[in-house]
Amino acid sequence: MTNLDVKSAFRATLTPAPPERMDLDQVIASARRHRRSRRRTSVIGLAAGVAIVVGLGVTGQLTGVGVGLLTGQVAVSPASQELDPSPDAAYFDGLPRATVEEVLANPAAKEMIRYPITPEKRQQLWQGMTLNFIFCRQMLGYYDTWKTTGTQPTDFPRPSALPTHPVPAVITQMYVDYRSYREASTEGLARFKWMMLLDGSCGQWIPAKPGDHTGPTIADIVRGS
Repeated sequence: MTNLDVKSAFRATLTPAPPERMDLDQVIASARRHRRSRRRTSVIGLAAGVAIVVGLGVTGQLTGVGVGLLTGQVAVSPASQELDPSPDAAYFDGLPRATVEEVLANPAAKEMIRYPITPEKRQQLWQGMTLNFIFCRQMLGYYDTWKTTGTQPTDFPRPSALPTHPVPAVITQMYVDYRSYREASTEGLARFKWMMLLDGSCGQWIPAKPGDHTGPTIADIVRGS
């Protein structure tokens, strides 16, 4: 199979379809790295990237939106732009308004965004955190249905929303994360639960109930199940 065939086949598995300009070579390479390293390091998605920014001591293979934030950036004052954006900002276009507003109001998200990075990287982080809220709750729903019924759901969750103006690093990592969790689901419920409870993994700080930042996190719910 040629590289073009591989990319065409992989693109066909992604729903909604990724932007045509997205570099699928990067997606495929990232997915392959995840498969090779999953058994020897922690597989950490967008939540881990955010955790890196706030210094939560995440270990293992560090991936996600936060990695690019720390690479070759010139520190800027926390008082700069994008600390308190409008939900109408262009980089939120296409994402659920309620989720955007929840992320903007979340105390942990507000603290994370104060890391001294450029305004452009803050836009990336805001978009990544919003997608992360959606992704992590989808994974919780999938896990909860599987755990409650004793039967693995037939359909694995797919991205339910895409930003109109995606940041390439964010959207690429999002697809890699879906693929990684889908692969974990083929190894059984215990493996999927383990994946969700890794240090820095999905939902360590995201509220299980939308808008309830004082309630249990997604990881709290999974851990107690």
